[in-house]
Amino acid sequence: MPSSRVTTPSSPPQPSSSSPTPLPLFSLSLLLLLSSSPYLLQAISSRLWLLFEASGFPSSHFFALLNVKLSQAAFSFVVTLPFGSTSLILAKASVFQTIHGKLPSLASLLRLYPSLVLTYLCNSFLVLAANAAVLSLLFLAFNAADVLALASSSLTLAISVAGVILYSLVLAHALITCNMATIISAAENTGGYLCILEALVLAHAKMATAITLALPASLGAAAMEALFHCRVIRPYSESGGKLQPLAIWEAVSIAYSYSLLLVFDTIITCNFVKSCKSEEKDDVHV
Repeated sequence: MPSSRVTTPSSPPQPSSSSPTPLPLFSLSLLLLLSSSPYLLQAISSRLWLLFEASGFPSSHFFALLNVKLSQAAFSFVVTLPFGSTSLILAKASVFQTIHGKLPSLASLLRLYPSLVLTYLCNSFLVLAANAAVLSLLFLAFNAADVLALASSSLTLAISVAGVILYSLVLAHALITCNMATIISAAENTGGYLCILEALVLAHAKMATAITLALPASLGAAAMEALFHCRVIRPYSESGGKLQPLAIWEAVSIAYSYSLLLVFDTIITCNFVKSCKSEEKDDVHV
């Protein structure tokens, strides 16, 4: 008689303890450094403002806001480079492996690490190039208007508004491409500019959808940073450098919430990349 086998359904793989656990460390360091270093940020901002004035940019609210954002971006990149190039990219690769039915392990993450860190560095150069490109175009526009004696308050306002729109679109495209390139690097174990090129090819027809998907994470990150400053950094400064136990609990809670936001953003990016690849395969078959 044939023997009957009883098969038990296999349980889905559970993420290992090393998967997203380093992410709160990255989040806490980023929030602390962005909120508690006003003097260094002010020094960077003042030097960027001198550079703007030497380049011929007019004094306006747009360039004041741009100066603040560039200062924060440069400062956060430098000070969080050790965490961003280790815990952040490894946590994103761990999330990718988890949602694709793989059990994340330290060995598998270390095999992916050279490709991930190379992609991380290329992504950083891409964001730097995007900022430099927009600033160069604005430099040419304002100086051309000055040379042609067309400079006026209305023209300056028009160029500033166009600069805001252009800068927002270019930076959004660059950040979305970087996120997709990191996921592609984790999926294919390849690194460098090839992942960026593949991300650009996949998202060229669905960039509006990608921006819509990335908007909640961007707004949530800004809200978390503002909440951390109001609930942790400001009471710490007002109390003369004394940190209350409640403030410590709030700092850990906000950092953990910030980490969950990064995890959700990574999951959305993974699903978006998967959708783009499936549509690309359907187009090839058709």
